[in-house]
Amino acid sequence: MEQEMNKYTSTDQKVWNTLFTRQAENLKLYAGKPYLESLSRIEPVLNGNSIPDFKEVSKWFINQTGWEIEVVPGLIPVEDFFKLLANKKFCSSTWLRSPENLDYLEEPDMFHDTFGHIPLLSHPVFSNYIHEFGKLGVKLIADHE
Repeated sequence: MEQEMNKYTSTDQKVWNTLFTRQAENLKLYAGKPYLESLSRIEPVLNGNSIPDFKEVSKWFINQTGWEIEVVPGLIPVEDFFKLLANKKFCSSTWLRSPENLDYLEEPDMFHDTFGHIPLLSHPVFSNYIHEFGKLGVKLIADHE
């Protein structure tokens, strides 16, 4: 799968900007320093100005910590999730919630995946931890204990 940037509408862009701006303000009050530093560090490719282009985000990450974004259709099997992490690939869907669903979704969308998880992959400690977590998941997935 690939992200098709030309399919995002002006409404999608507005939703992205609204979510990003709103959450960035909340984070000033509630987020830890590592997350805030990570969000600042990744700002050239992940910001409120426009929906992030995953090719650009991946290019930035490869130079920073070796991670890439892998486009997925939505929730994926846990085995696949661990395999991606073990290969320094973080999965994200490409669909974005509607204006009517700004506050709650049952299934994670692109904003959840990118804003919520991806910034910390630019922090070496968290990047290494998630990579090791993925490798352990692959190794132990069949162990029922």
